[in-house]
Amino acid sequence: MDILRRAITKDGLVRISAINGTNLLQESLQRTKSLPPSMIHLGQGLLGSLLLLSVTTKSEDAKISLQWNTPTGPFGSMYVEANAKGEVRGTILKPQASVTDLKTLLGEGHLQVTRQEVKGQVGVVSCEGDVCSDLLNYLHQSEQRRVAMNLWVDLDVDEANEVHPFKVKKALGYLIELLPDDNVIEQKSREFYFEERLKELGGLSAWDIDHNDPTKSILQILSDEEKPKETMYQ
Repeated sequence: MDILRRAITKDGLVRISAINGTNLLQESLQRTKSLPPSMIHLGQGLLGSLLLLSVTTKSEDAKISLQWNTPTGPFGSMYVEANAKGEVRGTILKPQASVTDLKTLLGEGHLQVTRQEVKGQVGVVSCEGDVCSDLLNYLHQSEQRRVAMNLWVDLDVDEANEVHPFKVKKALGYLIELLPDDNVIEQKSREFYFEERLKELGGLSAWDIDHNDPTKSILQILSDEEKPKETMYQ
């Protein structure tokens, strides 16, 4: 079962969202017949859209769309949209691009983020074609949010499937945001603490995650609390 959780630390100054989208991405993989390099990008886009929506709006009718315009890259453009109900879908122009290196980027271009609440709000930033870095760039530049994010899509060979022999093994992500604090010294100290902590933790693939309940485990690890206060469970 896929889950999106959000929690806030005891001091009320750090908000964390965690997502498990393994089943969601498996369905997308089967539908698009994407090869692993393109599926990693599309999967990260699907996870990222839900995480962005979880921290940028409180409206039950909110929607968000992400459009990567990367004409010189091997995958073409990529589009993802999500709503506050947790529904998400996406497409990549060349799902079967002849790329063998899993680290191949979407390519340089522009990322357009459209948020639809009462009125449509559009933000456009330059992009490198790395989904996680591009989304962070948008949040830093367009929304001035102090955030960190990591998106992990792990694929495996599905020997039982002769038509499309790939499957999604894990699809996890988090978005952590430092909320405003009137005490500048404490705010800077908190920023430094989390920067160092995230460097120490590394990418999600290296974490000691309880895969029976990965989102809960991610919240506990990031907050360094046994029972962080959960504010959303979807």
